[in-house]
Amino acid sequence: MTVEPTADPQFITYMAAFQAATEHTATCAPCQDGRPCPIGDPIHHAFLTEKAAWEDEQRRRFRSLQVDSGMPGGKAGGVK
Repeated sequence: MTVEPTADPQFITYMAAFQAATEHTATCAPCQDGRPCPIGDPIHHAFLTEKAAWEDEQRRRFRSLQVDSGMPGGKAGGVK
């Protein structure tokens, strides 16, 4: 049986925000020095927001897998 890969829209959004932030930083001296400019600040904020959302989703999915499989740390008889 072959499993076809599926696109993760949240990951794609996260990577698009990463690309926008890195492309802006590549040409912006203040952002390169860790002092986001007025244009870069919202771009970097969007990246950090998307990154946090994706990481939260990954943690939620991992916890769900732990519970479903009875792995330690899950609620299904695992370590509390």
